[in-house]
Amino acid sequence: MLTLQPITAAAFQSWQQQAIKAYAQDKVTAGTWPAATALTQAQAEYQRLLPAGRETTDELIWTIYHEQQAVGTLWVHWDQTAQSFFIYDIIIQPEFQNQGFGQATLQALNQVAAKKQVQRISLHVFASNQRAYYVYQKMGFVPTDISMTKYIKPASAD
Repeated sequence: MLTLQPITAAAFQSWQQQAIKAYAQDKVTAGTWPAATALTQAQAEYQRLLPAGRETTDELIWTIYHEQQAVGTLWVHWDQTAQSFFIYDIIIQPEFQNQGFGQATLQALNQVAAKKQVQRISLHVFASNQRAYYVYQKMGFVPTDISMTKYIKPASAD
């Protein structure tokens, strides 16, 4: 059985370091940020979103457990006025990927949402993360906005 438990202080520090690095890399891969500044930008973004760390109001950060084994983390913003959750981050540790834990995490989140009278769960997925996109679609998420980019090669100076 999969459960969500509030992240501990020690686990938060480890998760945040890992998540910031992964987010910076995702932004570089997406072409949004240059590699030279991506880590600094990601750190600033996390500081803005989590100014009080794991105690930040309306930010729910859980360790995902399966049979007492930590298999990942889940970070959700709770907008109580809009009765909505926004998933900022799901990390399933590499050794536990492709075993259904992502889907089980979303099912567990659905149960939490129902208890908190949340009416909508939203998220962002990077286009390069096709596996996650597939899982989200399978779990009932539908695209609401699609951003697209075309890269233009500079003309040669003749």
